[in-house]
Amino acid sequence: MKRILKAAFIVLILCVLGEILYNNDSVKKWIVKNGPQGEQFNKEEFVEEVREAMLDSRAKLKIKFKGSYEEANKFVGEAVRKAFEIDDKSTSSDYDYLRYRYKGMRVVIKGMLNSYEVVYSFQYNETADQTRKVDEVIKEKLKHLEIDKKSDLEKIKAIHDFIVVNAKYDTGLKRNTAYDNLIHKKSVCQGYAALTYKMMVEAGIPCRIITGTAKDVNHAWNIVELDGSWYNIDCTWDDPVSSDGRSHLEYKYFLKNEEDFKDHVRDQEYMSDKFKNRYKMTNKSYTIE
Repeated sequence: MKRILKAAFIVLILCVLGEILYNNDSVKKWIVKNGPQGEQFNKEEFVEEVREAMLDSRAKLKIKFKGSYEEANKFVGEAVRKAFEIDDKSTSSDYDYLRYRYKGMRVVIKGMLNSYEVVYSFQYNETADQTRKVDEVIKEKLKHLEIDKKSDLEKIKAIHDFIVVNAKYDTGLKRNTAYDNLIHKKSVCQGYAALTYKMMVEAGIPCRIITGTAKDVNHAWNIVELDGSWYNIDCTWDDPVSSDGRSHLEYKYFLKNEEDFKDHVRDQEYMSDKFKNRYKMTNKSYTIE
């Protein structure tokens, strides 16, 4: 028993000594330069694990990080942003859709001596089961709309019309997901934009979600690609709230250029030269009679 207590005491002393030494800047620099080399840290694999956890709507993720505490603290948030940037063409649940399914996170970093455990606690607007239900219903709806037989313009119009007729704007401002819009038939603009994105991508139409303001109110809408050019489309504003409670199908915000979309102002990230060069907007709007 005495030997066990003695061994435990020695381990405790060594841990305390290690922590004291590691708090010394010169020792930190030495460890960073000459620390554990047996396991090569791969940031891309770290990001992919974060992405997979969020796609599965996992509440918690524990993952190893090799490097200094300062590097870990900086990278944990960057990893989430990088996960949102991955666009796997085999799924419509990542990229913009994942970005707006995600609600937020908390992070705890534990460890020492250049080796840390990062514990993510994630929150979501839409569960994995709800996303699977959205995928299931979209598959049925696109089949019913005979999307495969339509031109790209006809696909965009059919999806726009379905979303506008199927749902109403949530004046209570509580429902904000594609699931809410499709299943509960009610959501705010984020739900309209997320469902538009997913249905367009599933139909083979390139699409993005754009955020900003519309008449000085926070808003979300989409851009879609047609014949090599990008167009604005806002299913929310083509589904106005009416006094009689009925749905009204409009095309005031359907396939418009920037000139005809002046009451919508993008957030700064969608105003950069890089973004504008990647998504070149059309000079001519479509007119639907």
